Amino acid sequence: MEFYNQSHMERYGIPLSLETEELLWVLTETFFPLGGVFGSMLVRPLLSRLGPRKSMIYTQILSIISTLLTSLSVLMRSYEAIIIGRFFLGAYCSIGIGIGPIYVSEISSPVVRGPVGGMFGVAIGIGTVFGNALGLKEVLGTKSGWPYLFALTVVPTLVFLSYIKWIPDSPRYTLMTCKDEPMTRHILTKLRGTDDVDKELDDLKVLADDVTTVKILTVKQVLTSRSLRWQLACTTVVLASVQLTGINGVQFNLNTVFLTAGIPHSIVSYVSLGVVAAQVVVASTSSLASERFGRRTLILLGNVIIVMSTILYTVSLALYDQAEWLSYVSIVATLGFILGVNIGPGIVAYVMGPELNNQSARPGVMTVAVFCFWLSFTIVTFATPYMFLYLDSYVLLPFMTVAIATVLFVYKFVPETKGRSIEEIEDFFKSGNTLRRPSAIAFVNRSFSGNEINNITVL
Repeated sequence: MEFYNQSHMERYGIPLSLETEELLWVLTETFFPLGGVFGSMLVRPLLSRLGPRKSMIYTQILSIISTLLTSLSVLMRSYEAIIIGRFFLGAYCSIGIGIGPIYVSEISSPVVRGPVGGMFGVAIGIGTVFGNALGLKEVLGTKSGWPYLFALTVVPTLVFLSYIKWIPDSPRYTLMTCKDEPMTRHILTKLRGTDDVDKELDDLKVLADDVTTVKILTVKQVLTSRSLRWQLACTTVVLASVQLTGINGVQFNLNTVFLTAGIPHSIVSYVSLGVVAAQVVVASTSSLASERFGRRTLILLGNVIIVMSTILYTVSLALYDQAEWLSYVSIVATLGFILGVNIGPGIVAYVMGPELNNQSARPGVMTVAVFCFWLSFTIVTFATPYMFLYLDSYVLLPFMTVAIATVLFVYKFVPETKGRSIEEIEDFFKSGNTLRRPSAIAFVNRSFSGNEINNITVL
């Protein structure tokens, strides 16, 4: 912000007003998810024309552009370069979140799809920890160090490009789009570590035969198709709820959260770092737990924890004047809030979204869902600083309302995808696409025999 003021003074001869300074800071945060909204609209075109692997390669250009703009902004004496650079970075991340889960879903065997897909959330958590650690005043969080901190955003891109030749194409894309069966067999053999891939290859052939009769649907077709309305609604809610929990708004303002709770300014950065580090551990555990307990169960559990933590945070801040030790209760509550997100929606959504849709609908549905994901991100990021300003200790209550609504929607409408084929999931949705809502009982009756139903635990 000091650089913003200096640049403005050099250019116009007057300092920034407090209102303009606050607005520029909010725009710096908000242009990241706003770029994500733009990037989300590129997901389907990229998948259709290039496939997952080439799409991931070419979008690295956006990361490089972002790094150049933000890290060289001091030399250019332009704070606009930072804001625009954040836009490109948001577009880059949005495409990654849209294409990455699809790619992982298509290269993974059903046995490991949950844990591997859950690594998206783990990777995001690790990145957040590194960002917070490198941003400490003892490292690069200084007047002279922050341009170098921005420059480090290109490191993951360089690492990715260095081992791209070892990243195979999606076997599903290779067979269905490229029509190359020998290469598909080669890719499956490489991915599975065995030559015994005949059954999986035969399954892909059957799926390819089905898909050849149905073209890849456009976004417009997805939005107007009655047969996809429940898949679209469930996928969108599952992904958008990750942002509507307020997690990124809270994490962007985590120091403010703890300062509001009475934590001393001298240690607040370290408390924030500790909380963020804890989420990586939980995220790693959750990615494995999704394969044991199911995606739907973890989403419900995570949102319930968010609701309970929000209540605890609000009460501790409301009563802070009566007992200062309640500031540490607010730390526990904030930790619970963040961990609740990472137990369920923050990890499972990236896996569950693609699993809810078949090959023809998946690109279009994911494009819409990722668009809503980043639109929600933009709204939350822009609104959160003002929510802290005007709502004070009640800042998390709007997010609690969303968490309650998510629990009700997921419990009533979203099927479990763990261990289910796409045919079983489509059977579940068929009743909802012709009636008022999906019939979970009908799905259970079609999927299990009478003896097995007794062994089902219903949350």
